Amino acid sequence: MINKSENTLKDRLTAKIQEIERELNALKTRQLLGADNLVTTASTTTVDTFSLAHAQQNTLIKTITPTIPQLMFAEVAFTIYIGTDNDKTYRWPDGSNLTLDQVFGTVSAWRIDQSENDDTTGKKAFMLWVLNTGANTYTYYVHSKFYIPGVSVS
Repeated sequence: MINKSENTLKDRLTAKIQEIERELNALKTRQLLGADNLVTTASTTTVDTFSLAHAQQNTLIKTITPTIPQLMFAEVAFTIYIGTDNDKTYRWPDGSNLTLDQVFGTVSAWRIDQSENDDTTGKKAFMLWVLNTGANTYTYYVHSKFYIPGVSVS
């Protein structure tokens, strides 16, 4: 004869072990918190175009703000093309058709600008700085795209 209290305890222990195994497997994912385990949205790609002569610089500020004020995580991807838009052979710094002057004459840096961020509205600001130290004038095409958790943004 089977004792119902023993069966119930066995079922509860089995369920608890399965729950612990699921939690352990979740901890073993590559990212504890990232796009592989959060609903993530990608914005449309925007393109900014500008020309820089020798020693000229340009700073782009890209912002994103949730439609409902809240703190949020955001990530941005930038790609710079020199001379020809959207062609990987002209992508800086590794495009095979770039001249040495274009490769070594371009300096770029990007950062998240705390002074432009707003924790009340959730606004995030990313700055990309480009400097042409090359001998010639070049046209730069900067593609940018945001990756955000599942929130509506403007």
